[in-house]
Amino acid sequence: MTRITYRIAALAALVAVSANAAAAANLPRNAAAAQMERNSSSKALSKAQKGLQQIAKFDCRAQGTPVEFPDDLVIVNKGAGTIAAGTKVNWRMENSFVQGSYVLPALAPNQHVFVNHANPGGLPAGAKCFVWIVK
Repeated sequence: MTRITYRIAALAALVAVSANAAAAANLPRNAAAAQMERNSSSKALSKAQKGLQQIAKFDCRAQGTPVEFPDDLVIVNKGAGTIAAGTKVNWRMENSFVQGSYVLPALAPNQHVFVNHANPGGLPAGAKCFVWIVK
């Protein structure tokens, strides 16, 4: 046999296997087998979720007094979990070199804390800042 014959035979075998796999994928599955697969995948997912840590999310803005150019910050816990008391965070104002750190009290989801006199001289009200946990 020539090389071309071998290649044609190999291609024909590949097409036959692919057609059988496609036909098998379109067959209705046994309900019990499908339920077992769902149960095993949900168990694997719950095991994986136990190993995950909660990600902290914050919203931070210039807010307070004086109203137009406040020198205070408000930090809001936007995550799903409570932030433990004593957690140290760093913050930095967007488009500015003003930055600092703060030790948070316990913050439940959607609770906020004011950081007084964080921006000497003040920044426009609503100016965004970034907050991250220091480890």
